[in-house]
Amino acid sequence: MVQVVVNNRFRPGLARSMSPLSQTGICVIDLAGLSVDDAVRLTARQAIAAYKHAYYDPSDVDDLVARLARERGEELDLACFFNDRRIEVRDLVAGPPPTAEQVRAALPCATFEWTRRLDTSFERMFTHIEDVPDTMAITLAGDTHFMSPDDLEAVVRGMEAVAVEAALDPAATTGVRAS
Repeated sequence: MVQVVVNNRFRPGLARSMSPLSQTGICVIDLAGLSVDDAVRLTARQAIAAYKHAYYDPSDVDDLVARLARERGEELDLACFFNDRRIEVRDLVAGPPPTAEQVRAALPCATFEWTRRLDTSFERMFTHIEDVPDTMAITLAGDTHFMSPDDLEAVVRGMEAVAVEAALDPAATTGVRAS
């Protein structure tokens, strides 16, 4: 489960709004046993559905989460967010996919750095994907009361490993198992 950030300006009547207009939509995806390609396709469909239906009264969500937590007898943690901030959607069909040699050659170009530390956190984990010329940047913000810095770095490196594995072996599975 992840919450996706939805830009709601595309709805009729909202395009001329002079304020930030975004909400989160809950996106639940079962990736167990899927190839990475199938997981990406399923995720795209589920995210679009979440984007389409991300119009609700936030207090209603709070009430629903509280009710479900009582019914299940456990806290529901919805504090994981994903925000695709890419301005341009790249046309992946425009050229041939990179060869295994090109992927391996690009690996040393990948970097990881801690950019800043905040004394307060707004969410437990927030992932942003952004366009950077000729590449993509992943920014991960996390609350170290819930995830250690090593765990946060492992999330980013895990995302890279899955992308590389998929590029080298398109039939590779996501590594997610049914629980």
